[in-house]
Amino acid sequence: MTKATEAVLDVLRKIDATPEKPIGLYVIGIPLIVEAEEKLTEDEILSAIFWLQSEKVIELLGDNTLSLVRSLSQNIPRR
Repeated sequence: MTKATEAVLDVLRKIDATPEKPIGLYVIGIPLIVEAEEKLTEDEILSAIFWLQSEKVIELLGDNTLSLVRSLSQNIPRR
């Protein structure tokens, strides 16, 4: 798993994301691009988000939000 994927998952855990609660992409992006000690690029974040979607961890919604497909406590495959 890439550092960007780990970072996205960490943000989702910190904000207590659940499958019932859609999350705005800005809620994830701001901590990773602006606030993090080791800032990520937009490309790194998008790559991580697309990979998490391909692994059926998240689902991208049409309004700049995502939704968890499964709980973050479940095993997430390594890249």
